[in-house]
Amino acid sequence: MFRRQWSGAWFSYTLDDIAAQAPKESGVYAIAVGIIGGGTQWIYIGGAGDVQDRLKQHCSGQSEKSLCISAYGQNWFSYEVWVPSLRAKRERELIRMYQPACNERLG
Repeated sequence: MFRRQWSGAWFSYTLDDIAAQAPKESGVYAIAVGIIGGGTQWIYIGGAGDVQDRLKQHCSGQSEKSLCISAYGQNWFSYEVWVPSLRAKRERELIRMYQPACNERLG
């Protein structure tokens, strides 16, 4: 249905930047690390009713994925705002497209 590349801007994955930049609304978010030469290694893609709250949980070590995410060092986050009825579909599409290291593989 969507089949489009990630469109969000990237921000430093810190509690301060999450509080300043992430929305307190429904959406899909990505956590990644930049690679020398301009590439991106996708670490985790998720969806939440409150993107800011969920990113804060990951960043502060309060989620089941925090350990895996933190293993990659200096990370970046981004988001796309989505209505709840479309959020899960977009999340699955992005996981299939980018195959993030800390997500389970989808068929």
